[in-house]
Amino acid sequence: MKNLKPYFLFLSCLIFTCAAFAQSVDSLVKQGIKLHDEGKYADAIVKYKAALQMDPKHATANYELAYSLYSNNQAQEAMPYLQKIIKSDHPMPGAYEMMGNIYDDGQQPDKAIEMYLAGIKVDPNYQRLHYNLGIAYHRQKKFAAAEQEAIAAIKLNPAHASSQRLYGLACYDQHKDIQAVMGFCSFLMIEPNTERSKQAFDFVQQIINSKTAKTGEKSMNVFVNTQKTGDEQMDAAEMAISISAAASSLDINKNKTPVEQLNGQLKSIFGIVGELSGKKKTKDFFWTYYADYFYKLSQSEVMPAFTHYISLASYKDESLAWFKQNDKAVDELDAWVKINPHVVASN
Repeated sequence: MKNLKPYFLFLSCLIFTCAAFAQSVDSLVKQGIKLHDEGKYADAIVKYKAALQMDPKHATANYELAYSLYSNNQAQEAMPYLQKIIKSDHPMPGAYEMMGNIYDDGQQPDKAIEMYLAGIKVDPNYQRLHYNLGIAYHRQKKFAAAEQEAIAAIKLNPAHASSQRLYGLACYDQHKDIQAVMGFCSFLMIEPNTERSKQAFDFVQQIINSKTAKTGEKSMNVFVNTQKTGDEQMDAAEMAISISAAASSLDINKNKTPVEQLNGQLKSIFGIVGELSGKKKTKDFFWTYYADYFYKLSQSEVMPAFTHYISLASYKDESLAWFKQNDKAVDELDAWVKINPHVVASN
């Protein structure tokens, strides 16, 4: 019998070498990620290129190198590495997203949309592809398409504030006032105190306040959105904002603070729309996700806390003073949110 020891030694060395090889490539990638996270993009690029010299097809190394190049304002240099990923047997949806973003940054919206759509075919559940596609549509003023992509993104990640904001903007630009108000309110629940929050809050107030105009000391005009949707309850729901705006202009509201007045307006809007939702036999995303949710909120004891919370960016002093006087309000609102999740329509 032949002495097999040399073969076993060779095999052991080969296994060890392969393990060490893989470990060194992964180690270089990890080092690159750490450098990237520290903002040292050029140093990270060096690490990733060293890893690719050892394994040119390493998917993570190619992707991370492209990301560092993109972050280092070298977007065009990132493209070959992204192309390598999407042409591989296992394309990464993030590569399509990054390529789409590069095209979008380069004022090539059609190519950006093409990449986002291609990525969605690879992975329909990759949330950021839907979000970025929605943004691209919105920039092209394709507001209905932007709304649908915002809905898809929200279904995949309800906590993504930017997707909630996109839904509000897309509806606002279609003059879907009731959807816009609820979309912005949902955004403000997630992101209540930023510059974007001020803008969203202004949109909410602008929509409500645009529904009335004083014509005299005791008279006013009330404006109703006459755009018909073919949905009886939705058409009636749009009137809820006008009704609320008119009621808030009555003398009884003059001594209320701005946030207290808004609380009354939103409570009225949410209540009317929620009652209309109860009459619908079939419900789409808006009715289950927004209308039913905010109706339940309007009937709860945490409604004032909600209104003060979403007003933080615009009425900071008033809201903070209210929360100081109602020190348990934030915890109660948080507890309510945790046990009352949004519901997504199955159809």
